[in-house]
Amino acid sequence: MKKFWEKHSLGKILSILLVLALILSWVIPVGSFNGSEFVSQDILRIGIADVGNMLYYVIAMAIDKILFLLSLGAFYGLLTKIPAYQKIVTTISKKLKGKEILFTVLISLFLTVFTSISSSVYASLIFVPFIINILSSMKLDKLTALVSTFGSILIGMIGATVGTEGLYWLNYYLSSNAAVDFMKDGIIYRIIILVVGIVLFNFFTITHMKKTLKSKNNEVIEDVYEVSEVKGKVRTWPMIIILSIVALFTILGFIRWNESFGIEIFDKFHTWLTELTIGKDATIFSYILGSSAAALGSTDFSLFTMISVLLFFGLIIAIMSRFDFGKIISSIIEGIKRISKPILVLSVAYTIFTVFYLSPMMNTIVSNLMPVDGKPNVNIDYNGSGIAYFNIDTNEDGKADKNLVNTGNNCKVNCDTNNDGYPDKNLDFDGNGKVDENDENVMDSFTGESTTNLDVDGDGIPDINIDTDFSIAGAVLASFVSSVFHLDLNYTAYSLASYMVTGFGTNLSLLFIIFLTMYGFTQIIVPTSAILIIGLTYTNVEYKNWIKYIWKFLIGMLVCLLAVYLLLFYL
Repeated sequence: MKKFWEKHSLGKILSILLVLALILSWVIPVGSFNGSEFVSQDILRIGIADVGNMLYYVIAMAIDKILFLLSLGAFYGLLTKIPAYQKIVTTISKKLKGKEILFTVLISLFLTVFTSISSSVYASLIFVPFIINILSSMKLDKLTALVSTFGSILIGMIGATVGTEGLYWLNYYLSSNAAVDFMKDGIIYRIIILVVGIVLFNFFTITHMKKTLKSKNNEVIEDVYEVSEVKGKVRTWPMIIILSIVALFTILGFIRWNESFGIEIFDKFHTWLTELTIGKDATIFSYILGSSAAALGSTDFSLFTMISVLLFFGLIIAIMSRFDFGKIISSIIEGIKRISKPILVLSVAYTIFTVFYLSPMMNTIVSNLMPVDGKPNVNIDYNGSGIAYFNIDTNEDGKADKNLVNTGNNCKVNCDTNNDGYPDKNLDFDGNGKVDENDENVMDSFTGESTTNLDVDGDGIPDINIDTDFSIAGAVLASFVSSVFHLDLNYTAYSLASYMVTGFGTNLSLLFIIFLTMYGFTQIIVPTSAILIIGLTYTNVEYKNWIKYIWKFLIGMLVCLLAVYLLLFYL
């Protein structure tokens, strides 16, 4: 048993975290948010009878990732048995002899940037087995293999610019409540974070490789999908074409061209192709592709779509290679077996997440780490009619005491001159039709003491609360803790969006950056990080060895992130 735990240290840590999550469900009460108000409820304990329910939610939440990894394993299990593929890998590795550092840096750059702009971080995994095949053939150490592939994907998550699931859903839930597109807001800062992450990360990669290339005692990467060297002539161009097509599907499919860059060509092509008729009204291509066919770069192009692509081209490869049925099945089964360990640890990580899903105690934790000031407030109510309102809530009941409306065409008081929904000048608090010293005194009485709330739907209840006591440290800590136990940032966004919007209106852009980048930062270090634990089990690198390698980068990256947060806060 002792040897088992020593050999499976990651499994040990995940087991401890699972037990901790279950214990916390017996200690911490759950709660919900009503606007900026936290409503505490009873403790919702996870017991024996809840195990079946937990397993159901694990499967429901992770099924696309699990099926994707299974299809990826089957694809490479078959691919690595093909002489043409083996010849491609060994030829590339030989040509890169003496250029190991340049190759790993270029690969790292590609994976980081692609992850940063792609709609799914898992899409980057399609390239990883091929890259590691080459690194293994080059006899590089397994830590270099982990760093240059999975590590690079994690850096792309920190510097998410227009891609990743976390960025999309965080923007979706916040913008749905605040009517602001955070995808575009602050993108310059996200690009800066990405560039700093790339430079800093590759500095440590190059430093590590210079040491290992000189050493003869390195642990060479033991490839999950071994590639044998093929002697003699082998026709490789059909395989090169197929691999290129799969790569193109991945790159073109998982970048939201229209939504992010305004490029509509793929949407138009998909519409033209699926509506193309043969004969009277037979849309033959829509029949062949199926009802689930999605345009490249659309929101409907998902991991399920890519599963179909991998299985289809896997079948083409098998037919081209004239494999008999038995060899096809055995290769697929072997490929699936070799990806089973990453799938297992991913399932455990989702089980930990499921505990917090069934017992939403994270709301309680966040409400304490990032509390909203409950002092008297000024409410700005804009219902989209073009008329600005000022509602003063002096009794803290959450509703307006005075509703001051300017209805004239010639705006003199309470004016929204740029039509952004927020009055920007002439604050007439006493409703006497002019801005005077009395109004200035009212504003001064609130400054530094109270909060300003924006009621965008005009129901008299504040929707956006501008908190004068916003704490960067509290927000950073809250985002870090939630990222440890919430494997998906989209659930954190779903749970906290209304609270963040109603509680921290003027700091929403900063909160968006903090929760997005701290989620990426956390995924580099915590053993509940999906990409990290898949990478550790795939490359057979011990978790403690990863921490020993990455801690210097983490310190440097944290300093960069804090600098960006402070800059945004004081601007």
